[in-house]
Amino acid sequence: MADLRRQYSTVTNENISFCPSQYGISAILPKFQTLSDGSAANNPCFDPDSGFSTWTYKFFIDYYNGESAGTISSFLLPICKDIRDINITAEERIDGWGQFNNVDFTLSTADDDFGHAPTGFQWLRIDNTPQRYKRGVSVEYRIGILGNYPAASQPLRVMTGENSIVFGNLTETAFLVPGYAEPGKLEVNKLCSLIISNNLATLHYEVTVKNIGGQTLNNVKYNDVISFNSDDLSLGTPVVVPSPPLSAIAGPGGVINISGIITSINPDGAIFSAAYDIPVSSIKLPGKLAISDIVTASAKDTSDSKSNVIHIEAVKVAGSRSYDNIINGNEITFTIGISSVGASPETFVSISDRLIIPQGVTVQFTDFGGWKAVFQDGRPVAVNTDVTNAVINISGTNIKLPSGGGVQKLIRLLIMSTSAFKSSVTITNSIQQVTGLNSSQVFMPPEGIPSSSSIDIIGVATVNNPMLK
Repeated sequence: MADLRRQYSTVTNENISFCPSQYGISAILPKFQTLSDGSAANNPCFDPDSGFSTWTYKFFIDYYNGESAGTISSFLLPICKDIRDINITAEERIDGWGQFNNVDFTLSTADDDFGHAPTGFQWLRIDNTPQRYKRGVSVEYRIGILGNYPAASQPLRVMTGENSIVFGNLTETAFLVPGYAEPGKLEVNKLCSLIISNNLATLHYEVTVKNIGGQTLNNVKYNDVISFNSDDLSLGTPVVVPSPPLSAIAGPGGVINISGIITSINPDGAIFSAAYDIPVSSIKLPGKLAISDIVTASAKDTSDSKSNVIHIEAVKVAGSRSYDNIINGNEITFTIGISSVGASPETFVSISDRLIIPQGVTVQFTDFGGWKAVFQDGRPVAVNTDVTNAVINISGTNIKLPSGGGVQKLIRLLIMSTSAFKSSVTITNSIQQVTGLNSSQVFMPPEGIPSSSSIDIIGVATVNNPMLK
């Protein structure tokens, strides 16, 4: 391929190829050239920003005494047979002064003067008609071609009067010309991820479309079909970059299309990059929810696709009513129950429970089920110690909740005494909160939480120990 453009502040008159005079005309492939923006660069060179490669050739046309010798009437440059005329610019400058001027050219595989072009090539022919220069000058031809092409070795051809001249050969004095390049070829790569922040899910996509071939690809079609079950979830409006050329359209039945036309992708690994974020606006059912997509890039004679599936683990829990159980008249058990809802996957949670002991009754806790119990001020609650007129916060953390299953914890206490003989006092137990601990899951609002149960306590005067009613 032509080397990437390198800009120079100063240049020399060095040459890559030089063929001595024939009929007073000599041919040169300069080491440096002047580009259309006026800068000096290597010759030939490829500019990835513009997508053009530039090739410059120079001829010295001295005076010659031969009767049949005139100036250059035609210049023939062999170029890759696949290059189209709309992707070519041909310019001419005389004696190295002033600006390059556009000149007409023709393309053909066979020429009246030089016959068939070499295999894999076609002739680019520039005629000096009407005559723009005679002898005693130098002339440069600057050829711009959309795309990068291999620097192939081929002779140059010139007509002068009745004489046909071949400059160079395929070995020692070859000239570098735009040779055959492999067709453009698309390669699609995609990185997909699920971002969960503050229990809100966002789908993140990064896509690259690379041209790994040797020719520029134009009007590349881009289409990403993202599909999901709208009974499971809803997606919000995608944020797409770049836009344009890409845009997002929501279709019926859980489909989002992100599509557009990429104007061109240069050869040799040039990349078009896209990224988009799609918020999950609502989750309707618990379970392992799938969002699938397939992105396709296509151009003339080439296409590539990549598919992917993102899963969202949506968890929903329910608090079974914490109920009480009375044994032997003064032994009470509160049961805290948490269960998995529907197809919720396995998860880990923390549970916060609150037990209120009112004034007028004294209790002793005998078992917190391994959970932590503290007073409102943070002091730990000891077992087998009198407690009255207090709020007890009970918590358990890193509790495994299996899919389709549940957990229970038992809080046991004894009624030690009561002053409630005319009317009852109430001990209340409430499941306050269940918090998901798996940051890679989305936790739906729970069912039945907060959940409470209570026991009324009243004393019987004829009995030494308080009884429960």
